[in-house]
Amino acid sequence: MLNKITDLESELCEFQMFALKFIEQLYSVNDVVDHESKLDQSPVTQADIAFSKWLQDKLCDKKTKVHFLSEEEDSHLHFPSYILDPIDGTKAFIEKKPECVVSLGFMNTQRLDDPLNWAWVWNPLSGYLSKSLSKKTFRVLKTSQNLRGFISTTDFKKGLFSSLDSSLISVYPISSIAFKLALLADGACDFVISLTPKNIWDIAAGSVLCAQRGLSLFNSNGEVQELSTLKFEGPLLWCNNKDYSKIWKTFKQSGFNEF
Repeated sequence: MLNKITDLESELCEFQMFALKFIEQLYSVNDVVDHESKLDQSPVTQADIAFSKWLQDKLCDKKTKVHFLSEEEDSHLHFPSYILDPIDGTKAFIEKKPECVVSLGFMNTQRLDDPLNWAWVWNPLSGYLSKSLSKKTFRVLKTSQNLRGFISTTDFKKGLFSSLDSSLISVYPISSIAFKLALLADGACDFVISLTPKNIWDIAAGSVLCAQRGLSLFNSNGEVQELSTLKFEGPLLWCNNKDYSKIWKTFKQSGFNEF
């Protein structure tokens, strides 16, 4: 398995060079990146399509029978599988804001604790990279008993968190769920929460990174141990087991009816 990871990381180094050149050319044309809207009104850029095609061409090998699932390509879920979001945080990417990532996960089975799972989350605008087998990058400085969490910028702007009791937990908006999950896995916060539904390509790599570092995914039914469907309804909470009850209870007592 280690040899396969080494080969994969070599391919991804080549991809990074390709992606950076592509972005440089794309950004040199206009202040805001040209894009189209998909059926669900989410934006898609030339980079989304080019990154997905490049990685699919490099990673797909019929001999190994590993499936390739991408937001911009196949929408069928089979295991083992590469699961890709070529740009998570596309709105931020369009605005040239460094809160977007390429999110690539390999899931051997649907279980998040499968030891053969592997993940790679890269921010091409800042250079930040989080991947399996690497050490935590950050350490949350505890100046109070408050837990620190990252939330959706879109949800924050809509005022969805305005009723939250901030004396117990503090939240900060950041674009891209995959970026937030990588930051959580690297120790930059205590939890990540999403009130809105997420697709598997949004959360697969980040959830694998979190699972490998002792963090769990929860929904209204309790802990989620498998990613076995394409879409996951909110609320979704990633944190360690000891903080789960406090966070969930705080949201519920703050009037969040979904909890």
